[in-house]
Amino acid sequence: MPKSFSARLRSIGEELTAEENAADLSDMALNSASAPVLQLLLLAARNQRALSRAVCRALLRWGEGEAAPDKAWAMKLASDESGSHMLEAVLEALDAVDVQPLLECFRGSLLQLARQRTANHVVQRLLDKAREAPHVRLVMQELGGPHLAELLQWNRAGVVKALADACARSEVGQGELVKARRRPTPPHCITPHPS
Repeated sequence: MPKSFSARLRSIGEELTAEENAADLSDMALNSASAPVLQLLLLAARNQRALSRAVCRALLRWGEGEAAPDKAWAMKLASDESGSHMLEAVLEALDAVDVQPLLECFRGSLLQLARQRTANHVVQRLLDKAREAPHVRLVMQELGGPHLAELLQWNRAGVVKALADACARSEVGQGELVKARRRPTPPHCITPHPS
């Protein structure tokens, strides 16, 4: 890649993430025409960690000095068709250090998100990034146990698989996962839910 491209990309990223433009940038994440362009920006900036992180934080409305992204905004992104694709791209671009704050942001809402047609893919990407035992424990608290059968009822086998993969990677929750699948499936979970 020519050096001039890297410099121009950095200039574009800095302009988009400037404080006066950050709100407009994050709003573009919900637009079906601009979100794919922003996803390409993240892909192009993947080797420029500082730029990639700045774009991700701006898209999440995660200000400097704030412990986590704006929860209401992150939930809106996850539940929107264009926004959920954008959020998946953000999760791919973020470093592992930013996974814990995002998990904390979605804490208490993971089951709700996992049930949704679009947001369940965000949960899957979040589980793909969960590598530390505390991260997986947090997710198991919300999605494990009796909720596994419910997720299967809602045709969310991808979430269950991502959870199983996270448990295997971190070596946490494997026994609980197996026990949960051995329990009899409650009658209300036998008929698949129309998604």
